[in-house]
Amino acid sequence: MVSCPSCREHFPLPAGGVKNLKSNFLAKKLIERRAVQRQLRTKDAKVPCTSCPEEVSPGIAVARCVECNDFLCTKCVDAHKSVKISRQHELLTLDQLRSSKLGFRNLPEQEICPKHKGEVLRFYCETCEEPMCRDCTVLDHPKPEHKQTDLSSAAKERNEKLKKLAQNCEPVARTLDSAIDTNKKIKNDLDAAYNEALTLIRQFTNTAVDEVIQAGHEQEEELLQLKLSRDKEIESNRDHHELMRTRIRTALDMAHQVTEKGSDHDVATMYSSLRDSMQELSNAKPKTVSKSLGKVTFVPREDFLAELITHKLGELETRKSTPKCVHNSTMCLIHMRRCRCVVFNEKGRIVVTDHHPNRSVVEVYKEYGMCRFWLEVKDAGDELDENTSQAWGVALGNGGQYFVTDLNPYIKVFNSQGDYYMKVIPQNEWPESDSESGPQPPPRSAMTSLTTAIAALAGFGHKQKPKLYGIAVDDQGLIYVGSDRCDINILKQDGSFISRFRTQICPYYIAVAHSGQIVLSDHQNQAVHVHDATGKYLNVFSIPDGLNLNPTRYRPTGLCCTADNEVYVANNSNIFGGIYRYSVTGECLGVQTQELREPRGIALNKEENILAVADGTRVKIFRT
Repeated sequence: MVSCPSCREHFPLPAGGVKNLKSNFLAKKLIERRAVQRQLRTKDAKVPCTSCPEEVSPGIAVARCVECNDFLCTKCVDAHKSVKISRQHELLTLDQLRSSKLGFRNLPEQEICPKHKGEVLRFYCETCEEPMCRDCTVLDHPKPEHKQTDLSSAAKERNEKLKKLAQNCEPVARTLDSAIDTNKKIKNDLDAAYNEALTLIRQFTNTAVDEVIQAGHEQEEELLQLKLSRDKEIESNRDHHELMRTRIRTALDMAHQVTEKGSDHDVATMYSSLRDSMQELSNAKPKTVSKSLGKVTFVPREDFLAELITHKLGELETRKSTPKCVHNSTMCLIHMRRCRCVVFNEKGRIVVTDHHPNRSVVEVYKEYGMCRFWLEVKDAGDELDENTSQAWGVALGNGGQYFVTDLNPYIKVFNSQGDYYMKVIPQNEWPESDSESGPQPPPRSAMTSLTTAIAALAGFGHKQKPKLYGIAVDDQGLIYVGSDRCDINILKQDGSFISRFRTQICPYYIAVAHSGQIVLSDHQNQAVHVHDATGKYLNVFSIPDGLNLNPTRYRPTGLCCTADNEVYVANNSNIFGGIYRYSVTGECLGVQTQELREPRGIALNKEENILAVADGTRVKIFRT
């Protein structure tokens, strides 16, 4: 078997081996022509005669016979013209061969039979499908075993057949050209995507290493502060003890001097002061110094290295996302049970509430999902049963503090380092004058759900403490917090109460537009409500037109607003989750992304155009 170097096809050798392979006359001719072209490249080139006898030195060619394909010197030209068999052959001078009109490439040439010297290939054997000379018709391809025809007719017929075959192959060739171009593009895209993904992996790795190093530095600083605090306590105790010892030693020395060397007058004079001082000092007890002050050690988290090793850095996303998904991971070595609300803090870090069976926390992340610290919400000043403490809403104050709701009747406030330091309690009761007043949304048949009705009946004027859910902070720093009594409470960040207005729904999620409108999601009734800053009901918008969504598959949850007063709404359908864009007046502006399953809270980093979505047990980040 022999492999073709061009098409890589394998074919068997004929009997006799390589020497019996069919000659490629076209290739042979092209090679010969190329050699002749090199010889005729310059006008003064001397081309040897190929017709001179072998026993004499060849002369310099002056012409070429088109029929015999030989270069001829002057003598051979004369001989060629004098012989009867070649008298009618066409001869061209070398200048004619160099001419553009009679160029060598365009010359009609007759091929000589490789088996019978001097015989021109004028016939064609259709049985063997090869050209032949006159001698071949008798000796190698005789009738009737071989079907013979003249070469010109056979070439004309096969020329037409080849043209038809070429026409059939042209579309395939174009398709293959397109496929090759597509392959090149995909290869280029893969190379670019590989380099981008590799850069992201290295950036993530470097960030993770930096975060671990930073965490080590922070723990070192914590250890140093602990040491300094204990040093101060130990120094204080030591100073106190040294002062007491100095006083006792002084009193003892004075008593010794008076009793041993003093006169009766000295003893009588000093007795009362020494007595009082020594009685006081004899009852003094040294401060107890805990031996634990001298003990400190570092106990590594047992699961830290194990989770670092067993967890992959992230996932290789091979599916195109619109918009581009920047990060999609568990965001932390700690597993999230249910992400609810998410915001960006002043440093662009992600802050997300997470309800876990053993803890209810608000987690603060740095870049690439590295957890910086978390706020222990569950045990921070709870008045309700601990099982009812579920971190729900989170908002960021002007001073970097975190305002958190967790189904308690008050807002828990943490500083930027995550330390709980105060609670904010909205006004519990509605004034009597407000029992029937206030703006109300237009009535809707079959809209008010049983849950909403129960919440409304249990709310106003009731002695039961409310549960707080959605929370937001506007551009002026005012806090908006919703309760299960179907109301919105507006507070200052110091906790002072400003106002309250009623809503038709329980405000689980709240957003405040740059222009002051207050936006509430109503997943039970598949709608989004809009109020102005005074609580006046403005409008409601529901299923986006043109999306052909089943109403049961549209459950708006999380909300956020852009600087241009656009409203992003999360649709938590459990099947076809996505983010939709609206104007604040309710016009649907498009779909931001539909590759979500259980989106709840959403937040927009307006400076970097990054959208964070709390989706199930993960926080997904998209570029808008």
